[in-house]
Amino acid sequence: GGPARAGRPTVVQCKRYAPGRPVGSRDVQLLIAMGVRHHDAERLVLVTTSDFTDPARDLADEHDVELISGEDLEDLTR
Repeated sequence: GGPARAGRPTVVQCKRYAPGRPVGSRDVQLLIAMGVRHHDAERLVLVTTSDFTDPARDLADEHDVELISGEDLEDLTR
């Protein structure tokens, strides 16, 4: 193989949505398409101030997309 890489290419997308307006599966689909096709990313992370729909969570699980909700953000800042 080639030289060791310092880290994994990562794409992080942030969505500032109001509480009660969850991020849907379309946003996850767009992140997957953009991150893999255009940036050759190995790691995809979608962050929101809100939450995610169940279909968005299911799709993220299928494609190893890391989801960080507003509640997760609060926990991280404590």
